[in-house]
Amino acid sequence: MGKEFSHHNQVIPDFDKDDLAKVKRLAGLGLSQKKIAHVFGIHFRTFEERMKKDERIRMAYDQGVAEATVEVANKAYEMATDGKNPAMTMFWLKCKDNWKETQKHELTTKVTIEDLVNGASQKAMEARDVTPLEEAKKDQDE
Repeated sequence: MGKEFSHHNQVIPDFDKDDLAKVKRLAGLGLSQKKIAHVFGIHFRTFEERMKKDERIRMAYDQGVAEATVEVANKAYEMATDGKNPAMTMFWLKCKDNWKETQKHELTTKVTIEDLVNGASQKAMEARDVTPLEEAKKDQDE
């Protein structure tokens, strides 16, 4: 780290060119700002303050995140379009074009009034626990 500055009675070295490159690399690897602060041996709030005061640190962090995202997106796109990774193709379409894996089933049937009446009387007999044969026998006896 380069020259020093004071923060809450703690002397914090200024970030030099190598430190900025390290911030960029660590951000690109997905480390949080808190973890990057730990790597430099400073408190997270101190790192936040430094990022606010020193635009170079903020830019290094943002560039690291952005460049890694571009690199991964390029690789994902290559995999999705190479014809060898159908799962990646589907993933890409789901993420980028709101595709969904839905299936639509249509069931068509013809129902007549007679079917409805017979079905209703059958259910009524079942509810009374009477078979159609017993029902017919009762009707004859009456």
